[in-house]
Amino acid sequence: MRDRSKVLEGEHATLQRRYKDQEMRSASSDRAASSARASLAQAQQRATEWEVRANEHECALSEVQEAREDAEDRMAQLADDHALMRMQLEEKDAEERLAKVRPSFFLA
Repeated sequence: MRDRSKVLEGEHATLQRRYKDQEMRSASSDRAASSARASLAQAQQRATEWEVRANEHECALSEVQEAREDAEDRMAQLADDHALMRMQLEEKDAEERLAKVRPSFFLA
């Protein structure tokens, strides 16, 4: 009976050690899972912030592109107006030269 009792006590001590080891592993696993959940939550929050920033930058880019297109349109219009004014100025200069030449031409 004593030998049997000692064997059972040894088995009991072994089972207790295994139980404590399993409890430590379980607690460690729980901590790791909790840490992973927290890390995931932070990553999701950062991803949301980056998406908001990206949307803001896309809106700003769209506004800048529209402003650039407007500026290009104005520049093209100004170039056309400049060319027209230059042509009108050249016509006026030609008419003035012609007006100066005509009287001397008729006098001769």
